[in-house]
Amino acid sequence: MYKIILLILTASLVSCSGENLYDFKDLTPKPDFIYQVRAYAEDSTKTIDYKVTVFQTNGYNELISYPYGTVSGGNKAFHASEYSVKAYKKNGVLITPRENVKRFWIVCYEVGSTNIYNEMLFQHISENAAPVYVGYDFDSNQQIIEYR
Repeated sequence: MYKIILLILTASLVSCSGENLYDFKDLTPKPDFIYQVRAYAEDSTKTIDYKVTVFQTNGYNELISYPYGTVSGGNKAFHASEYSVKAYKKNGVLITPRENVKRFWIVCYEVGSTNIYNEMLFQHISENAAPVYVGYDFDSNQQIIEYR
């Protein structure tokens, strides 16, 4: 019985060896950045509707996503929403227009900025109603734009 338990324990430890659980990087000291997404309406008398998914590299160097579902704004010219990420490797937002969206304006800035328009990391304006991924690679200091 002892040998069977030892064999099972050894097998379970070997199966976990593919994941290096000790390579976790604490992201707490990394600065926080905000993606501000503004969706502009084609018709300001109708509701604006779009979907946002946030992507972030976690402490295990895995790119994970947080689907925020549908964001709906009332009857107005634009609707703004904000999403927080850590300044680590790659991160970004995938924005999918659903209804009454003419353009998106995405601004990325560090939390604590006193004037986001003077201190922004980058901005991007998307004039078409196609899904767009807007992100940043902090390793290469490059903005990422992908229309999907």
